[in-house]
Amino acid sequence: MDEARIDCADVNWRRLAPVRHALLQLADRLTAEDLQPAAIRIAHRRGDSALAWLIGGWLSARLGWPATASPPIEEREQEDDLAIRIGRVEPATTISLSARQLIVAPSGGPAYTLAVRHETQSDAVAAELENLSQDAGLGDALRALARVQ
Repeated sequence: MDEARIDCADVNWRRLAPVRHALLQLADRLTAEDLQPAAIRIAHRRGDSALAWLIGGWLSARLGWPATASPPIEEREQEDDLAIRIGRVEPATTISLSARQLIVAPSGGPAYTLAVRHETQSDAVAAELENLSQDAGLGDALRALARVQ
């Protein structure tokens, strides 16, 4: 008997693509200690908690954290949609995502800014519907979040 395949899509996941790419590029600069849940802080502005939880779930899945360990996620009054602080020592590595740009400030290295293509919600939904496919990263993030609950 064939199992039914369910594909998930999330427009917030699309918005996180530059953050995920930045984290992968920073991987060589980060230590195992930097990548522990206690060394990572995730903040989001009001209304953008889905971004924070999805990136937290993705990190948990990719780094193999146990279900009982997850980084703190908090809502803050901030201009950025999402801000991630990585590392226990100063200066820490930071990643900030807004509607128009991604700012990456690696610990001990020069900061850089990347333009982020702004998509309306309707454009993002249309793009997801146009390219229906299974996204393993999103599935892993959702499974990791389900373990925490």
